[in-house]
Formats: sequence, C-alpha cells, structure tokens
Amino acid sequence: AVVEAASHLDEARDAARIVAEAASHADEAVDALRAAERVEEATDVVRATGNLAESIGGRPPIVIGENMERVRRYARWIGGETIDDWLAGRAWTQELNDEFISVVKRQGREVIDIGPDFNRRLRYRLDPTDPLGRPPSLVYGSERRQLLGYKNYRRVYNRSWKYGGGVPGLDY
Repeated sequence: AVVEAASHLDEARDAARIVAEAASHADEAVDALRAAERVEEATDVVRATGNLAESIGGRPPIVIGENMERVRRYARWIGGETIDDWLAGRAWTQELNDEFISVVKRQGREVIDIGPDFNRRLRYRLDPTDPLGRPPSLVYGSERRQLLGYKNYRRVYNRSWKYGGGVPGLDY
C-alpha cells in the first residue's frame, strides 16, 4: 500500500508540475485561443470564397491588395490567381496592370480584395525612413478605382481605423 501511495504521490507531483507550467504560460494559451478564433473566421472567408468561385464557372478568383507578398500568400491559400499568373513571365508595367483589370472584368472573374497593408502604412506614417514602411500603393489605388461598381468584387478585409485592420488569418 505504501508503494502504491508513493506511486500516486509521484503522479500527483507530475500533475502539479504540469499545472504550474501551464499556469505560467496562461497568457500564451489565451493568445493561442485568440489565434484559433481568427483562423476559424478566416476559414469561413475561404469557404465563402471557394463557393463564389464555383458559382461563377469554377474559375479561380483573382486576388488584389496592397503588398504583393500578401497577395500571393492569400491567393495560394484560397487557390486564387494574381496578376503574376496573367503576366506569365512578362515584366510588369502599369499599362499591363490596367489591361489585366480590364480583362478580368470582361471575363466576369471574381475579384477578392485583401485590402491595404495597414502595418506597412502605419510604419511609414510613424517613421518615413523605416525600410519596412511604405506609403499607400498607387497601383492598388488604381485597381480599386477601376473596380468601382464591379459586380463580382468582394472585399474580405476589415478596417478598424485609418492604419488598422486586415484579413483574419493573414494579417492578424
């Protein structure tokens, strides 16, 4: 009985150590739960995007937004395409970018807008010499103007203030 009690005492100590370690990382657990909630929100957006693509003939949606690194990442995530796919190795120019948006509209393609890179804009606003900061993109602004009133345009980003927001699961 003593050996069995000692065995249970060791198990209780192990359990207490695990609980103490978990309690010391409670803030990390809260952050993980919040991240899981954002992933769930993002998954809903991705599901909706996939359904929209199917409803317009199964062609992948076109993804636009500020900062091509973000645009490419989101397009890969949802199975979408970007101007890079359309360029097919050609060098980018503003004229080709304008033509791309015209072709996309003519084809009736779904356009998913992931919005501004709020973090990059804020960094620039706080310190214009910050190498990671940038002013608002003129190219993205041009795309938005060309797409005003376009029926297959979908905005998937949230905006909380001038320099805050983004796409759940992508930006936060």
